[in-house]
Amino acid sequence: MSKDKSKVSRLIVSAACLSAGFFFMAYFAVSLSTFWAAQHATTVQEFHDLELRNGIIFSGICSIGLFGIIYSTLRWLDQKKQEASDLDKRIQCAEGRLATTMVVHTVVHDTNNLLGVIRSGLCMLKDQEVGVDPASLCNRMGTAVDRVEDMHRQLMRRERELHDREATLDVFALEDALKELQSYARLHPRLKDCDLTFSGGDNLRLRANRTEFAQAILNLILNAADATNNEGRIKVEACEEGGQIRLEVDDDGPGIPEENRDRIFNAFVSGKEHGMGLGLISVQGFCERAKGRVEVGVSRWNGARFVVFVPMAAAEKASKEVRDDQFAALSAT
Repeated sequence: MSKDKSKVSRLIVSAACLSAGFFFMAYFAVSLSTFWAAQHATTVQEFHDLELRNGIIFSGICSIGLFGIIYSTLRWLDQKKQEASDLDKRIQCAEGRLATTMVVHTVVHDTNNLLGVIRSGLCMLKDQEVGVDPASLCNRMGTAVDRVEDMHRQLMRRERELHDREATLDVFALEDALKELQSYARLHPRLKDCDLTFSGGDNLRLRANRTEFAQAILNLILNAADATNNEGRIKVEACEEGGQIRLEVDDDGPGIPEENRDRIFNAFVSGKEHGMGLGLISVQGFCERAKGRVEVGVSRWNGARFVVFVPMAAAEKASKEVRDDQFAALSAT
């Protein structure tokens, strides 16, 4: 605010100086013209004619000078406008490259998480681990493969996904999604020694991209596992709060200092030595597209707590739209 006032003050002073300069120049020219006419005119008519001529000459000179000033100013403004336009184009190109880079890195990051699930399942099958049902294990790995394929399809349709997210939204039961997530999260090697529990989510439905939802929550769980050296307590709990779906991921790790909570959602910011800093970007992106939000705080064990909010109103509206579409389809037949 103070910078704007200072800029306005400088402009006022500059305008005042130019006006004063023009006034004194005009005063000097008129005085000189009057003196010269008084010295050479012998009659009132001659004085009138000389003053008229001098006034026309003075007006012509002022008009030429004013034309030059206006032309120079307009040309300078046009150059600045062109420079600003070029800068905007460069910024848009840079933002486009950054967005593409972030999408690619995020998909690679999330794909690696799911590949960890598949790799762990293959090791269990190879070692013929006791107590593991091969059919169930294959189903879990198949679900992980489906998620990878879905993310790759989204990457190939990046432009449409960025501008028309509504085409990829689904209405699904939160309880089923959490059970599915739990089944293949337990296969991940970074979670094998963690005390991972799920609760809640009964009779709750949301409208979102199911793959993005699963990957966002898995990212939070894996971050919690890293914070607890892959052997701590992690609790995922869902409930309804104020017409919203509230989903918490708690851990008993060291927590996140309050001064770092605002920057952990920035791209390429990671507290891990080999972290890519894109996991929480994926979580935040999911929340924004689902018209929700994500918050960070302190868990029940004084570790980290991430809370994802998704409006239930969107789910109810979506369900109504699906029913209307189904009814319209039946009516048409």
